[in-house]
Amino acid sequence: MPLARRVIDVDTELGKKFDDSYEKVGLFKPRRPSFTFPWRGLRRRRRVLLFLVGAYLLYLFFKNMPTDLRPAVERYNPRFAKPRPVQPPIDEDAASPADKDEEYDGPLRLPKLSKSMYHARAVTKGTDNSVLFAAGDLSSVSDLIPLACEMARYRANSVHFALMGRDDVSIEGIQRVNGVSDGDCPVFWHDARLDRSSSSSEGRLEDGVFFGVDYIISFLGPKVIIAHDDAFEENYFRVGIVDSAGWRGIPLVSLPTKALSVMWISRLDCSSLQAWNNIHVDMLVHAPPNSSGSLKRLLDSLQQADYLGLRPSLTIELPSQPDPHLLDYLHGISSDANFPLSVTLRRRVSYNPTPEQSAIRTVEAFYPSDLIGSHLLFLSPQAELSPSFYHYLKYTTLRYRHSADSVNQSSHLLGVSLELPARNPTDDTLVSTQSISDVPFFRWQVPNSNAALYFGEKWAELHKFVANRLAVSGSQFTERNKFISKKYPSVMEDLLEIMRAKGYYILYPSFPVTQGYSLATIHNDLYQLPEEFQLQNVLSNKKGETSLEDLENDPDEDPVVDLGSIERPLSRHTTINPLLQRLPLQVPELDSLPLFTFQGGFVSPEDFESDAKKFASEFSTIIGGCGDIPAEIQREETFSIDDIFCLGEDYM
Repeated sequence: MPLARRVIDVDTELGKKFDDSYEKVGLFKPRRPSFTFPWRGLRRRRRVLLFLVGAYLLYLFFKNMPTDLRPAVERYNPRFAKPRPVQPPIDEDAASPADKDEEYDGPLRLPKLSKSMYHARAVTKGTDNSVLFAAGDLSSVSDLIPLACEMARYRANSVHFALMGRDDVSIEGIQRVNGVSDGDCPVFWHDARLDRSSSSSEGRLEDGVFFGVDYIISFLGPKVIIAHDDAFEENYFRVGIVDSAGWRGIPLVSLPTKALSVMWISRLDCSSLQAWNNIHVDMLVHAPPNSSGSLKRLLDSLQQADYLGLRPSLTIELPSQPDPHLLDYLHGISSDANFPLSVTLRRRVSYNPTPEQSAIRTVEAFYPSDLIGSHLLFLSPQAELSPSFYHYLKYTTLRYRHSADSVNQSSHLLGVSLELPARNPTDDTLVSTQSISDVPFFRWQVPNSNAALYFGEKWAELHKFVANRLAVSGSQFTERNKFISKKYPSVMEDLLEIMRAKGYYILYPSFPVTQGYSLATIHNDLYQLPEEFQLQNVLSNKKGETSLEDLENDPDEDPVVDLGSIERPLSRHTTINPLLQRLPLQVPELDSLPLFTFQGGFVSPEDFESDAKKFASEFSTIIGGCGDIPAEIQREETFSIDDIFCLGEDYM
């Protein structure tokens, strides 16, 4: 039967809410019966009576006309414009009774849905934090139940679970088989299965999923839907739920793996989960010249990670003189369809770049396609990552950037580090962990080039900052006080300046020390200075060159630079569930985490903001080309990168 002619019968108790829903899609308005009266022979009283009845009906029509319908163009759904493909006629004599039952294609009825929805709405009292789990296949139902129950117990969201398959097992039977009850699993259950679902055609089941989800969205207003992808569910379910979520504009979280491996999403609120599909990570690493071992080790660890069904991009910046064996290896993985990352190779032309040139090229290597959702993972070839590092980045980004509590707190969050550095990059002293031993994370005004995620809009600000600095200094960087050790890339100096000027910080983990759980380790072997500092180091060694006799007298003299990292054992788990089990159930809010300056001292939020304004004021007059401190900096409000530079009206 063509979809446009299908009659939906949910339940007479649904009332006006679903009457509106029918009118929205324009499908189920009942055909008004046509009456023919012999008008010429009617008496006057009958005409008056008919007029009054007609007037009353018009009154009822306009009084009950829905006022929340969108314009007709917006209510158009291309799904309804196409009739279902014509199927060849079934030979009634040849078809067995079982075959006929399999092809049942009658009107859609969801007889058990209305009662549970009314109950859920009465209990939740219209709260705006609902999450809907949906499943069709019974194995998918069993897999999702522990995740839904854990999220319901965490009580950050109102959790609903809709059954939409072809099986006739009751909700009580499903609960009994999976060992859950209403007491230990406070989930709102909804039986959104069609009548005669076990004998329905694929098309009818697909339509049932579409309209079942649509009714639940209309009635309960979930903010996000969680379901398995097509590796776990049948085609009718996936098509129906994708179409319905897309039609209503509700984010659909499609889990590509067993729910047990992503139990950590039970700790996220619906605001965080709404951003699930918007997060994209690009990776950047600089290959060292004349060496391949350290980069291969990093790539091997990246290959073992779980990317939750995505294929992030990896850009490898090659020096002008790359190792030949490394080139062969990189060409192999870049053409390997089974490699989990999309690899892009970029080879430099110039030899021995200056620190300024290297910083500019690093900044130019990435620009976010979406300022809110596109981010950069900056990696060192000395790094080795845990298989669960991507889960951690997604969790912390959703939790501390998109949750309802953190939306107004994260404006100064520059990014997330995967490692706890052993040394402060500003003075190369050992990092003290005594003051961070009782919290899982802390905030630090220090950039990281070993393994850190930088948010898209902040990296775009860095573009603007470097461009303005070039413009104000006549295409050459002005002399600056160097704070970052030459063990790290030169772009770290620009990152530190923008962090000090804008009052930014990075979220660092303390659990590598407190819990013995490391997501990244930085190796000392095969370490080389960044390419832009290697020539300077050679020249410095030549200026301070000692004789062979001096070296023999002082055998401890070592011209090789040591990175000085503490190589902590990596976690080999593919999920961060074991980590979160060691952390408090309620992780601290961003504003309550300890805050440290770039020099390593603890600072209050008020002093931190004051120091940022002071640095921005000095920067604008000394480097930014301003005669006086810009008014935007002096006001009690946020200021932009352009506000700390005075470039004149001719600069675009």
